[in-house]
Amino acid sequence: MKTKALISNTLKNIYENKFYFVTVSSTIQFFIILFGKIILSFLFWVILQASGQVNITKDNFFHLFTNIYSVSAIIFFIIILAFLIFLEFAFLTFMAYGRIYNTNIEKKEIIKNTFEKIKMLFGVQIIFFIFYFIIMIPVANIGLSSVFTENIYIPDFITGELTKTTTGIIGYIIGTIILLYINLRLIFVLPLTIIEEHKLSENIKISWKITKKHQFRLIWTWIVLILLFSIVIGFFVVLLYGILLLIRETGEHLLTSSIFLTIVEILLFFMAAISKIVIIVSLVVVLGKKKILEEKGKKLSKKEKKISKILLVIILISIINLFIFNYNFLKNKPIIGKNIEVVAHRGYVHGGVENSLESLEAAAKLKPNYVELDIITTKDNKFVVSHDYDLKRLAGIKKKIKDLNADEIIGKTIKQNGFVSKIVSFEDFVKKAKELNVNLFVELKPHKEGESPDYIDKVISKMRELGIDKTSKIISLNLKVLEEINKKAPEIEVGYIVPILFGNFGNNNVDFYLVEDFSFSENMVIQVKKENKKLYVWTVNNENKIVKYLQEDVDGIITDELELVNELKNNKQENIFSILDTLGL
Repeated sequence: MKTKALISNTLKNIYENKFYFVTVSSTIQFFIILFGKIILSFLFWVILQASGQVNITKDNFFHLFTNIYSVSAIIFFIIILAFLIFLEFAFLTFMAYGRIYNTNIEKKEIIKNTFEKIKMLFGVQIIFFIFYFIIMIPVANIGLSSVFTENIYIPDFITGELTKTTTGIIGYIIGTIILLYINLRLIFVLPLTIIEEHKLSENIKISWKITKKHQFRLIWTWIVLILLFSIVIGFFVVLLYGILLLIRETGEHLLTSSIFLTIVEILLFFMAAISKIVIIVSLVVVLGKKKILEEKGKKLSKKEKKISKILLVIILISIINLFIFNYNFLKNKPIIGKNIEVVAHRGYVHGGVENSLESLEAAAKLKPNYVELDIITTKDNKFVVSHDYDLKRLAGIKKKIKDLNADEIIGKTIKQNGFVSKIVSFEDFVKKAKELNVNLFVELKPHKEGESPDYIDKVISKMRELGIDKTSKIISLNLKVLEEINKKAPEIEVGYIVPILFGNFGNNNVDFYLVEDFSFSENMVIQVKKENKKLYVWTVNNENKIVKYLQEDVDGIITDELELVNELKNNKQENIFSILDTLGL
């Protein structure tokens, strides 16, 4: 099928069934999210109980696979997740299939069909599902993502570190292109698995064959149609915002702001729904034209109008509840930046090489609450300021810090983003920080091969010697080191850096936590408040996320974008779109 014909057929089917598609898909996804998250949360708790853990982190991940009970719980979790994903797409696919080919497939038949599909995952087919599931996560299956996977992504701290070198950037781009290509070639797997009787592995082969030629027609179809809908929705959002600004010139209007926010949320939800519908409808159209689909269902019944009225009532009730929530949220909305501490990540990297005196000076001018730095021990057990365990990335020297004495490292030239500086000792960095009246977050980076037996004592001694044991804080990925420091020197505040966390924090002897944005949840805020501890989020550089966390009940954020943070904190004029950021929209 030619691109123009595919676009025309897809648009025609969506337009003719616009109300049905949007109402049904919205209702289906609402109930699947509601019940699915409850079920998956319970099963996650079962996994933790079976493994004897309070959470899942990078440190205890492999422990989950050490007993038969936790392994069984994980397998059951995967099967239920697969069922929910299949059920979601079964309803959406059969919805599109039924309208395009004028047939009606009963809901009980869809659920029965989904159970049949899950049965096939027992055995070797589950390996293909896990492969498919993992492949579709990084790029959200080119828009065909499940409600259970659309918020899963590669954490920023991983992509951020990857893209700090030319090799990393090239590798990241190539990897992304490869994943996008594989996703495109496997785009028909879900519709085929849902509608046809083939095994998942066979549908992978069929999808690969279908997309061997003309895959760009699909891409152009999606781009044209999604762009068209985006322009229309964007126009209405801008128009509404303009009207809102005119109204608010006469003063604050909580009611109009609440109405506007509700309408924008509905439009954004509609945009997300229509994007998924565009892809599913186009896939079903292509499969139908290629004579791959078998005829299913019976002629469309006359219950459609009755069903639509029921759905309309459900949607109206949901909109009213959404408006009430928005009204109360805006009425009690938090003040941007109130009592939020700002930590400069490795100094200010837009003013000097990371962890250099120049970046420290640049950060001091922007007045953060703290400046974060990394320290590593040398061969002769002295501390130098460096994030990396080797000198390759910044100094261009292929040697590890642990293999060199301090005098062989200190003073070495380092370069980054057009800036040139020198590696400095911990003592010199602290001296400059004191001159600038800057307090520090000192990140300890013990060598993976181990440290000397007196490592912790040396850290404590050095903090006291430099006179920063009560004004600065120690942070690390190494929980044992932190707890030992807290035991020996309780006057020094210690914070545990958590890159990946599913579940709650454990009963750890630390003063505060630093959680990566990917793992942050409101439950964490509740837990740390109960334990009288603090919570920081790192590394928050995106404007939307900065606004979000400046309005969250966290104690601080760690960022590279000090100037932007200050600008947002000082901008007291309410921007309704910042509320959308806070709500994660």
